[in-house]
Amino acid sequence: MTTTALLAQQLCAGYAQQVITPPLDLPVFLAGFEANRRADSVHDDLWARALALALGDTRLVLVCIDVIGLGRHHCLEIQERLRKQGAETPIIVACTHTHHGPDTIGLWGPDTSRSGVDATYLDHLKSVVVDSCRSAMQVLTPVTMRTATVDVPSVVKNFRDPAIIDAELSCIQWVDRTDKIFATLLIYPCHPEAMWRENTAITADSADALRRTVEEATDAPALFCVGALGGMLSPAVSERTFAATEAMGTLVWQAALGAVAGKSAHPETSLTLTHRPFTIPMTYPLFQMAVDNGLLPQVFQPDGTVLTEANLLRLQCPGGDLLLATAPGELLP
Repeated sequence: MTTTALLAQQLCAGYAQQVITPPLDLPVFLAGFEANRRADSVHDDLWARALALALGDTRLVLVCIDVIGLGRHHCLEIQERLRKQGAETPIIVACTHTHHGPDTIGLWGPDTSRSGVDATYLDHLKSVVVDSCRSAMQVLTPVTMRTATVDVPSVVKNFRDPAIIDAELSCIQWVDRTDKIFATLLIYPCHPEAMWRENTAITADSADALRRTVEEATDAPALFCVGALGGMLSPAVSERTFAATEAMGTLVWQAALGAVAGKSAHPETSLTLTHRPFTIPMTYPLFQMAVDNGLLPQVFQPDGTVLTEANLLRLQCPGGDLLLATAPGELLP
């Protein structure tokens, strides 16, 4: 049996990452709080981290990027750039939602009438994401998977409705044939905003601390995705300092690795990705004002709705199925 045929019968994973930190030679408007918050330094780099998965005829790439968000039209352009380069693999773009990265939406410019998006940087970001996805697909290696979930309630709170909270941390690890950890994916529903609006340093915030501590403990790359953080779920820190982000990262990674330790890795039997576009009504007048002022692109359909999408990734294995659902925006727990 050829190596290609053998790989087609089992789950394979590939990984690649690239820095996406914007240069400070031009104004960088930080997204997430108020307008005209300009970056004056870099505390830690922002990243595009791509994890490719392949099993049978199904291939996909999950790419996590350290920005506040990315419009669906930009994600579709990234997919089209990949296609033009000969890669038909579907991608899922997940933003870590850091509140200390460049404005990639348009709502946090020098004032409320001007966008903070740097078109040159945004084009570069898309190119980096494409390159990372292609690189991850080119280094596929056989892996098995183990998963765990655990509640970590001490680091998150709901600022708007304390009764609505989700503190579940999901940890997914892929392990190679030598039982070495290949990559870890962590999903936790909390805004990466342990640092607050007074901060003017570029940073991935708690996502950086969490990934870095996991990587130091496992000697393998780590990715972070936010869960259902609407409401809003925010770090329950007593002070807005980088020391607090480090403490938060340490607590969460210890919980994650403690939960997954000793779990058996099972060979996956199938990988499927289901994609569903759907429309939602636009009823928020400030968004309409932002479109009218040129801060947001005209994405409304003739009936006033917005076309968006959801995805469902399913990995089946003897130890139990893994299902990962994606949703646009800040879903309320």
